[in-house]
Amino acid sequence: MSVFHTQHFSITQKKSAFKVGTDAILLGGWCGAAGAQQILDIGTGTGILALICAQRTSETAITGIEIDQAAAAEASGNFRASPWSRRLRVHCAKVQDWSAFYPAQYDFIIANPPYFSRNRRCRDERENIARHDDFLTLSDLAAAVDNILTENGIFSFILPAEEAQHLEYLMLYRGFGVWRRCRVYAKTGDPPLRIMMELTRCKHKQAHFSEENIFIRDGRTGTLSHTYKKYTSDIYL
Repeated sequence: MSVFHTQHFSITQKKSAFKVGTDAILLGGWCGAAGAQQILDIGTGTGILALICAQRTSETAITGIEIDQAAAAEASGNFRASPWSRRLRVHCAKVQDWSAFYPAQYDFIIANPPYFSRNRRCRDERENIARHDDFLTLSDLAAAVDNILTENGIFSFILPAEEAQHLEYLMLYRGFGVWRRCRVYAKTGDPPLRIMMELTRCKHKQAHFSEENIFIRDGRTGTLSHTYKKYTSDIYL
């Protein structure tokens, strides 16, 4: 599908190696971006997470950074075509470089980061960049977030369980704690497909830690669950 339509905006995804998927939709719906003043979307791809954040905030300035030039250009077009174009911008850059110039700049950072290892490569090199950790390891990501997130800011991400636990450990080492955690299951009885987390240095938020589970489909009926629809009902058509 070269164009992905939501209730409030559309995503052109002809050039981006990483197409719109359930992970991004669910993270965008679940994340706590409301109230943020400056949001950074790391590895914006098509721009889907940045656009969902724009939909759910009012005056927030949102920046997407993307290492792939074609994807960055496509995200820029998607931003311009949206109702929130004045609040959205995209830059073609590595977050490792970006973090050197913008310390303590953002109070909310969101990411659907690459996590495949070198031994799971495909023939398309642009897809390898989008999906594999060759150019952005979890250690690189933790270091960048540590540098550019404000003291009381929030870092929100989605990863498979093993990688999520590893990134959590890396962030704990840097003084962060978990504020929110959500395990995502296909259905009851399955192992978790993904884990979403929000981490912060803010001790007050850490003291109000919350945890939940989302089952994408109801185990009895096979239809989308009430909880999944709660977080995504204002996104999907």
